[in-house]
Amino acid sequence: MPGTLHHIPIIVQHMDRSLHLFRDVLGFDLIWHLPKVKEPTLATVLCIPDVELELAYLQGGDNQVAIELVRILGPKNSEPATIGDGKHGTLSISIKVDDIDRSYDQLKVEGWEPYTAIMPIRSPDGGSGRIFCFHTEEGVMVEILELATTESN
Repeated sequence: MPGTLHHIPIIVQHMDRSLHLFRDVLGFDLIWHLPKVKEPTLATVLCIPDVELELAYLQGGDNQVAIELVRILGPKNSEPATIGDGKHGTLSISIKVDDIDRSYDQLKVEGWEPYTAIMPIRSPDGGSGRIFCFHTEEGVMVEILELATTESN
């Protein structure tokens, strides 16, 4: 299941301050910013029913690995649900693969049970793909992402 690190989601408390850090101080390029998103797939991935988010996607120079800033807007006082023995925290990674069905099956055989089914996903720029998620024993959420052929170049 060879994969490529696609992006690193970071849950933040203050979007403006985080944008300033990654864009203005560290030099990442802002690709898109969505001030309010309510999407069932994201609610499933984050284990927060009816979640509303603010999202920003920044790319490093020379198309290096991207950072996705995620600010939870609601529901108020929401916390991610407990998964297995751990709790989804602020550390996540997204890995791009060429064959998501094979990756899903292989992870199950190896003992990492995905907590989502393979779901369709659409990016803000109109691209499409599929995603599923699982947690490591340390509580790191891992997104496995397969992008449509036109988007994976």
